[in-house]
Amino acid sequence: MKNNTTIKLKINNQETTAHMINNPTSDEFLQLLPLQLDLKDLFGREKYAELPSTLTANTPRTSTYEVGYIAYYKPTNSIAIYYEDDHQEIPEGIIPLAIIDNNIDLFKENNTHLTIEQSP
Repeated sequence: MKNNTTIKLKINNQETTAHMINNPTSDEFLQLLPLQLDLKDLFGREKYAELPSTLTANTPRTSTYEVGYIAYYKPTNSIAIYYEDDHQEIPEGIIPLAIIDNNIDLFKENNTHLTIEQSP
């Protein structure tokens, strides 16, 4: 599921990394990097932000998520970063793009600005 491609996430002057998941939508997401996004909180479980351009979403969707997922939500052309599990399903489905390696608690804080770039 994961591949060797790593991305760096910087939020509130702290950093963490994530490993990309092998799928066509993840490959397309990588082409958007680097990104600077302003995050909003949703349901106390995720931070989300609209992407600057639409992904084609040529990957099967899932209605469930895991803490640490970075996922694409096509109905609003957004990415979501899941930091809590409230055991709710997402009827429209999401496409997992990456899995955060550590420091998921950074996203629980009231932080709003995120930089994402591909690691060397």
